[in-house]
Amino acid sequence: MHMVFNNDGDGLNGCKAGLFSTGCTMVIKPKFDRAFNFQEGLAPVEKAGRWGFIDLKGRTAIGLQLENASAFQEGLAPVKVDNRWGFICRAGNMAIAPQYDEVFHFQEGLALFQEGGRWGYLNQSGDIIIEPRFIHAGLFSQGLAAVTIHQNWGYIDKKGIMAIEAVFDKALPFQESSAPVKIKGRWGFIDPTGKMIVEPQFQRVSAFQEGAARVQVDGKWGVIDQTGTTLIEPQIRVPMSFHESLLRFQEGLAPVIMDGKYGFLDKKGTVVVDPQYDMVLPFQEGLSPVEVKGRWGYINKTAKMVIDPQFDSCLCFQEGLAPVEIKGRWGYIRANHHGKRR
Repeated sequence: MHMVFNNDGDGLNGCKAGLFSTGCTMVIKPKFDRAFNFQEGLAPVEKAGRWGFIDLKGRTAIGLQLENASAFQEGLAPVKVDNRWGFICRAGNMAIAPQYDEVFHFQEGLALFQEGGRWGYLNQSGDIIIEPRFIHAGLFSQGLAAVTIHQNWGYIDKKGIMAIEAVFDKALPFQESSAPVKIKGRWGFIDPTGKMIVEPQFQRVSAFQEGAARVQVDGKWGVIDQTGTTLIEPQIRVPMSFHESLLRFQEGLAPVIMDGKYGFLDKKGTVVVDPQYDMVLPFQEGLSPVEVKGRWGYINKTAKMVIDPQFDSCLCFQEGLAPVEIKGRWGYIRANHHGKRR
């Protein structure tokens, strides 16, 4: 989670001839050791071991002075100073002084913090709302957070009161009105009242996204809907390195692997982008990063290569820009009319 970076300042309009395809414009030149996506108009960047934030024009918003940092969420960003974590505001002022062993970003008005090996929750004023008493805890979503009580997992409300009894081997955050839970070695799904809506039967699962969740049966992955009905039969085996992206739908399509190559399918299981790439990332803002012979570019949903493979590495587009790596340095590109040649 801890990402951050910083920019010296100047944005760059246009790309040097011969270096980049006309499908994109280099708007922030490659000069960072690490760079992440923009969120709430700012992106964390790192250079020479120090982190800061840049704006969408590449101007320094918060100088490279932090030991570590994460993206802004709900107006504040986690930052590390003198080996302690706190929160900074967009103006660069400390909103919550660095004093904790660890923190996570704000979600639904509360943030996780760790003190003395236990997790608790604080608000944006820095007030402790739920005392640090949990060995394991998750972020709030839909008013509930997964926590451990006596080695079992359950869910608390924003007052710290147990809302769903701690009877699970493992519990994950709610998303789209359901949460994955594990009982006796098998995963299923509950609703916010704690009612089991998909019985525990799977080896592994992911949270629902766009009405679909990936599930593993006998080592093979498939997809179900929120009633537990199978959308895509479990039939796909994948390397461990691809588990995080496999069959997770975003913008209507999900990555899939066939015969060692990656493509995309829809919720009917129909292949809409033929598996032909060495690796892919999910679609975001209409484009997907794809790897071809060690170089990364971007395709659209018709599989047209709208930004030619030319980068050492890259991330998805977010807030109109995408981080790209060239010869060990990271910068940001903008797609030209989603890659349509001019």
